[in-house]
Amino acid sequence: APRSFILHFYILLYKFLTLAIVITQNMFQIDTLAVLFDDILLEPAECMQDMIHPESTRDCILDYLGGYVAKKFAKISCKDCLQTLRSNSREPTALTQIKTRGFLQVPSEKLLRLLQIVEEHVEMCTVDKIACASVYMNIVENILLDDRTSSASVGCGSHFVSTTAEVVHFFIKCRLHFFTREQNKLFRAGGRRLSCPAKGGRKPGT
Repeated sequence: APRSFILHFYILLYKFLTLAIVITQNMFQIDTLAVLFDDILLEPAECMQDMIHPESTRDCILDYLGGYVAKKFAKISCKDCLQTLRSNSREPTALTQIKTRGFLQVPSEKLLRLLQIVEEHVEMCTVDKIACASVYMNIVENILLDDRTSSASVGCGSHFVSTTAEVVHFFIKCRLHFFTREQNKLFRAGGRRLSCPAKGGRKPGT
C-alpha cells in the first residue's frame, strides 16, 4: 500500500539521519519523531477512549512511570495539552501513593494507553541487548508500525503530534537509562563488561 511504502521510506530516512548525528541531539530526534507521527496519528477526538484499570504489578509500575512523565511535562505552556496527560478523577495506585508522597501527577488514561504501547516495544527490543542507538531506532520503528499507535496520541488538537513525539522520546530515554543501569549492575557482578551488539560487540550470555 502507498501509505506503508511512505512510512517505510521515512523510517529508513530516519535511521540514516540519526546515525549521522550525535545521540545527544535530543531536539533533532523529537522533531524527526514528530514528522513520522504526523503521518499516522489521528486527531484526538477520533481516538478510542478505552478505560484502563491498573491491577497487575506491571500496570502499577507503568502507572507510576506515567505519573513521572506527567510531572515532567507539567510546565508545558498549553493547558489543553496538559489536561490530556493527567487525570483529576482517577485515584492513584498504591505504588504511586507510597513512593511519591503526592509529588507525582496521576496519569490520564490516554497517556497510559500510549505508554503501554511504547513499553511493550521497549521490552521486546531490549531482550538480550543493551541500550545503544540502534535499540532506540528499533523501538521507534516498531511503535510507528503498530496499528494501535494511530489512536494513542496525547495533546490538544493543535499540538498532539509534537506532544506525542516528545512524550514517546522522553519515555524511551528513561526506560533505556533504567535498563542499562540494571544491566550494568548484573554484568559488574559477573565480572563482565557490556558492549553494543550493533557495533560488533559480544552479546550478553555469549
